[in-house]
Amino acid sequence: DTLAGGACYTYYTLVTNGVGLSAASPETPAILVDTTAPTTPPTPTLLQSGFTAAATIDVSAGSSSDPESGLASWTVFRRSAPLAAGVCGTWEAPVAVAVPDASAATGACHAYFSVATNRVGVSVTSGESAIVKVDRTAPVAPGQPTASLAGFTAATSATIVDGTAGSDPESGVASSQLYRRMATLANGVCGTYGAGSIHASPDA
Repeated sequence: DTLAGGACYTYYTLVTNGVGLSAASPETPAILVDTTAPTTPPTPTLLQSGFTAAATIDVSAGSSSDPESGLASWTVFRRSAPLAAGVCGTWEAPVAVAVPDASAATGACHAYFSVATNRVGVSVTSGESAIVKVDRTAPVAPGQPTASLAGFTAATSATIVDGTAGSDPESGVASSQLYRRMATLANGVCGTYGAGSIHASPDA
């Protein structure tokens, strides 16, 4: 029997005797035919982008629909890769996640897509989101700078040399700046130091 999509079918047998009396069998269970895929879900969008230290990745993933059999499932998946020196490594197999995603690991790159499946098992996949790179750990602190002067002096210029460079194994070092804090000197005692400000060397 040829079946058309978007339709339901049942079957029964009717017996008629020689005098025109009929008896019908019970009907078969319904056959519900869906020959079309669900609508394609939109590509997920992320509140965070590029590098982030956020504890939760906010994923906006629109759903799908199926006008015939309806949706059996709609699932958001995450792909992840190790993050080293700001670069994504080899991508792992996707895993299903709840959104917002509170399980996204630090030191990793993450991207998201969704899959909608109708009641006959036909699935359709969205496009993949932008990549977010998660780093929730602070850089390794640099070494202490060295100043050409210390203690009391009449000099008005000092040479400052950076210590060992700081590092960050995940997102990498974006910047390294020398800062100076200053306090008023009165009666041989330094007052309260102010906030640090970016400063160059030599310090004049």
